This record gives sequence, structure tokens and C-alpha cells, in this order.
Amino acid sequence: MIDIRIVCTLDAKPAAESLMRLLTAEGHVVRLCYGRGSLAHIGEAAAAREAIILIWSANAPFSQYMDEWARAAPAARLIEIALTAAHPQINRRAAVLDFSAWRGERGGRAWHTLNERLRAVARALEPAKPPPVRAALALGMLSAAAVTGAVIVRINDVADLQSPERVENVEQDMLAMDYQRDAGVGGAVRAIEPASIGDEGPISAPRYRAPPALPPLAQSRWAQTSAYEAPELRDATLLEMIVALNPAARSEEP
Repeated sequence: MIDIRIVCTLDAKPAAESLMRLLTAEGHVVRLCYGRGSLAHIGEAAAAREAIILIWSANAPFSQYMDEWARAAPAARLIEIALTAAHPQINRRAAVLDFSAWRGERGGRAWHTLNERLRAVARALEPAKPPPVRAALALGMLSAAAVTGAVIVRINDVADLQSPERVENVEQDMLAMDYQRDAGVGGAVRAIEPASIGDEGPISAPRYRAPPALPPLAQSRWAQTSAYEAPELRDATLLEMIVALNPAARSEEP
């Protein structure tokens, strides 16, 4: 339930009183402001945590104070009701509720729409809820219990390792591991190549025969060569050049 302030002109006072009576019966705290005298409460209503209901009747669009109320009221807390189709066209956060067919009864589409709008304003006016203390306390207790349990388990493990029975069991396990290693059960495996069939006696090195000597090379005429003499290099003489130009002389060459 929230506080509600109804603002209207004189011609809409009967409808405003009927609305005030029904809302009060549902547990709301309702105040009624009408006429030009309502301007005295405009500053108080703008700062208060309450819903503001403006009733647009036949004379309301021509009243300057109704226009001032529409502009001064916060959009999140403003609810507009139209008893007729004539209402000013201004920028609104929510549409105007049509109460032209409302006859002062509790129920109907118009009444249910008004209650939904009031619940939306009530949610907007509610302060932010703090985090639940019980949930935080329970989470802290669970964390502390988990840490305590881990510490106790750790201490018990250390004490169990240092107990005489635990030491004796560890020694028996070590002896059993030594026995298994000596008996060939478990442990590391060493790969050893088995001996061959003919490895019983000493290994003798094989004997190798020298290759036969090659016969001496036969003396041939190709083996007898003379010393190399370089040819004499000189320029051709004029006579040799003239002879070389003679075709007959070139044809006689072998």
C-alpha cells in the first residue's frame, strides 16, 4: 500500500471522491487536491514518495494549474485518468487510462488497469533490499566448517603416519618390496641378450690367404715413347701467304 494524491478540477470532484473512497477501503492513504488552490501542494507532492493521479475532465484541459501539475509531477509516479476523450497531448511515459465508462464501481477493466499501474509505482518507490543477512551468515559458517574439517583431517593423517603401527606397516611393505625384487616379481626389468649356440668355446679369428701376384706387363711398342718436342710457332712469310692464295696450290695439298 502506498500514499496517493488525487488532483482534479471542480467538475471532476464527485468522481475523485468516489475514487478516493474505494482506494482508501483497499488500504491506501489518499489525499484530494482540486481547484486552483491545489497549486499550494505542488512542491510538496513533487518531493514526497507518493503516486499522483491526475483526472482529466471536461474543464481540465482549459485549466492552467492542471497543466502545471502534469509537468511538475515525476513521470515514474504520475498516473493520468481521462473521464472524457478531451485531454492534452503531451509527452508521457505511460498512456492515459480511459475512465469514460467508469461509474464509481470496484471492478472492470479500467479499475484493474489502475491497480496494475499503482503496483508498478509501488515497486518503483520501494527502497533497494539489502542482501539477506542469514544467507551470508550461513555461507560463512559453511566455509569455516569446511576449513576446520580439512585441518582436522590433515592433523589425523600426520598423527597416523607417526604412529608405531603405521611405521611397522611401512617397514613390512618395504621388506615385501625387497623380497619381490630379489625373487623376480615386480620391479624393473633388465633386458639381457641370450648366448648363441656356438659361444661355448673360444672364438678363433678367420685366416685369410694373400692374393696371387700379378704377372709383369709385357713390353710392347706402345710402351716405348720418345720425348715430346713442342712445335715451332712463327708467323707466315709473304711468299707463303701468296702461295696460300693460289687455288691450284691449295688443291695440291694432301
